[in-house]
Amino acid sequence: MIPMRLVETDREGFDQPVVELWRDDEFVGMVFWDGETTVVQIYADDDGDVKDLDVGELTRLLDIAESI
Repeated sequence: MIPMRLVETDREGFDQPVVELWRDDEFVGMVFWDGETTVVQIYADDDGDVKDLDVGELTRLLDIAESI
């Protein structure tokens, strides 16, 4: 598996930071806050195929994202 990384960004239309999930130069998804709820969006790759993600690594990154 290719390791994932987080990138904290400010996006137009969002009141709080958005945390992007990346694997090398491939955008995987993002984490953002919608009122009281943390929302995770995972996107298909450019071909519309699913992405295989390591659950342990994803959980670790989501914990970090939620704390930002």
